[in-house]
Amino acid sequence: MTRLEARSADWFVNAGGTAMNAGAMNTGLTVDFGNALFGMLADIAGDVILRTDGKGFMQAASPGLGRLGVDLGRYLIAPHVADLADLRFADDVRQYCRDALGGTAKLDCVEFPLARVASAGLVPGSGAGVPEPRSEPQWFALRLRRAPGLGGNGDGALGMLRSIEGRRPLEDRLLASALTDHLTGLGNRRAYLATVSRQLATGAGGVVALIDVDSFRALNLRFGPASGDEMISAFADFLRVMLPEERCLARLGGARFAFFLPDDDGFAALEKAEEIVRTFAELSHESARDGPMITASAGLAVLDGSLDQALASAERALILAKASGGTRAELAQGLPYYLTQGRLRA
Repeated sequence: MTRLEARSADWFVNAGGTAMNAGAMNTGLTVDFGNALFGMLADIAGDVILRTDGKGFMQAASPGLGRLGVDLGRYLIAPHVADLADLRFADDVRQYCRDALGGTAKLDCVEFPLARVASAGLVPGSGAGVPEPRSEPQWFALRLRRAPGLGGNGDGALGMLRSIEGRRPLEDRLLASALTDHLTGLGNRRAYLATVSRQLATGAGGVVALIDVDSFRALNLRFGPASGDEMISAFADFLRVMLPEERCLARLGGARFAFFLPDDDGFAALEKAEEIVRTFAELSHESARDGPMITASAGLAVLDGSLDQALASAERALILAKASGGTRAELAQGLPYYLTQGRLRA
């Protein structure tokens, strides 16, 4: 709530008391003026201002509520603020309202999509309504503040209902940007770790795989960063073709990529990685006359309880694959003990 909104809300809450002190002649004028001013401020900001009783049932609202398809004048029994929310969110809104009116709210506001209802379709206190055809849900944020005396015999509340349609797409774009590698359009390290962690949390197994262009640093120094970026983009496109979307393909950095083979055993995954490495080498060999021959290597590890441990094992397998001449894939399960779990002794 901005400073202007807060001051306006305070003015509106105190309008009744101010009117009483002003004398009988000016009482109606002061209250009407307060209502009109507050309604104008709400319209300018594009918000809906609500006044509820001590249980969260709406007693008054600014004209913006009518534009959302809810006309309080149609109801013999006032609807609850939770009736504004989609059924899936009605309980959350009702709980937030109870907490806010009780002075125990831990959240500053609650967000929900507007109920798909017609203006006369709300059933007071039920959170249900008559469906109205809408292509997309309209998201709003509701903020309630206790205002003693507004509810008639008990405490009431002032509420502000604000559309967040413009904010949510921006948040979605920012989140997508934070999880995307901008050079290749694939997921980045953060996206990969989050996806595999969710897989691990479900109790499902699988194989993590790291794949890297052999001698990429030397190639990048020889041909320059621009050519290096083209090489990375081309390699990403190749991996897209070789791997289905559910394989969680991501770029970890440089010319190193990662993918995940859910529910695959280690040796089946190794065969797939060998196919990728072999196919890439064959394609590179066919085009070597126009440039250097580029190859790749892969390291794999079975995900069996710890993502960090599996990635470390896959990293060791990748190092061994490169040290063995490249253009090959190695599975950590088949490596010598001292390369997987043991420690070298001096």
